[in-house]
Amino acid sequence: MLVIRFQRAGRKKAPFYRIVVAEKARSVKGRFLEKLGYYNPITNPKQISLEKERIEHWISVGAQPSQSAARLLSKNGISAAEKFIETRVMKPSKVEVEAKKKAAEEVAAKKAAAAEAKKKAEEEKKAAAEAKAAESEKKEETPEKTEAETSEEK
Repeated sequence: MLVIRFQRAGRKKAPFYRIVVAEKARSVKGRFLEKLGYYNPITNPKQISLEKERIEHWISVGAQPSQSAARLLSKNGISAAEKFIETRVMKPSKVEVEAKKKAAEEVAAKKAAAAEAKKKAEEEKKAAAEAKAAESEKKEETPEKTEAETSEEK
């Protein structure tokens, strides 16, 4: 099976990647069949060089890009690599993970606020019912005197 993947080069803490096609069983640092380009993430802007015709050829022959390579290739206009992103479960990027966490926190905060508002409304309703019950008890404790009782007092 053939794969299109990165081959790390460069010195310590300064990575530089070759984009190569190799057999899957081979070591990442080992032999490759053909160099298809390079990627330098250290420079600003990042340097990318791709041989699009050769990449499309290898994909048509059956080479499958790795997750990282597929993401890079699709961002740089190689439509053949896009189908691997759609069909394969890919690891989300750090930005995507942070966005999902932030969205989950917002949803949790909204739910907590809604639950708190509901609890507060129930407490107010309960307090109003207790006040009404206390008022009705007070009226029952002090009944109006009948005419006979008032005439006896006089």
